[in-house]
Amino acid sequence: AYLKGAAIGSSNRSYQSILSQAAGVTGGSNPNVFGSTLGENAYYIDGMDTTDPVTATFGTNFNFDAIQEIQFQTGGFEAEYGRATGGIINLVTRSGGNRFSGTIDVRYRDESFQESGDHFDTAELDTSFEQYSFTLGGPIFRDRLWFFTSYESVSDAFTPIDSPTTRELERQDWLAKITWQIGPSWRVTGKYSGHPARTDNFNASRRVLPEATVFVGDETEVVSGELIGVLSESLLWHAT
Repeated sequence: AYLKGAAIGSSNRSYQSILSQAAGVTGGSNPNVFGSTLGENAYYIDGMDTTDPVTATFGTNFNFDAIQEIQFQTGGFEAEYGRATGGIINLVTRSGGNRFSGTIDVRYRDESFQESGDHFDTAELDTSFEQYSFTLGGPIFRDRLWFFTSYESVSDAFTPIDSPTTRELERQDWLAKITWQIGPSWRVTGKYSGHPARTDNFNASRRVLPEATVFVGDETEVVSGELIGVLSESLLWHAT
């Protein structure tokens, strides 16, 4: 319920925007947690470490409607979470069930959504944002095998005032998940997700010539499997 009310507007539908609402957290997509740098957090998806091994920042993104829960620890976490002094973020993705269900979310904005002021004229602004996303989950075999899928497409263009170039972001986020209840005590989950993104003219500005702009590309894929079994009343098997 909190996640539904916490993501306000078209720009805040990401799990990173939710993190900044916690006490002691500042910054943007890669937050600073209680004074730690943006590279001192650890990012988990369904319990698997997906932290970028090069930058130590978040490694992948998701359609916000594909998120079931966000677990955020900011201090005093157990020794199992190594290589982090800031925050531990574990994102739990949704799974299919015995009933078909899904979501559709479409968002759009441009400069006409803003109001001119004493020191700002929307006629000088050129911006547009489009976001299309959907989810669908349900049974393949009731009480035994379920699926969940998610897809999102984001296009964001912004031309700074007097800039000769436009910063253009194109991003996709997808998720495919299968859950198999092998028996009363054993469950297997397989998941494949992707996060290709590219930004042209990343440093667009009135001070940057077209031939001096920067291209930023990012393409992340995560393939994972999970096996959970109850061996006895006091022993649990969990392999990822």
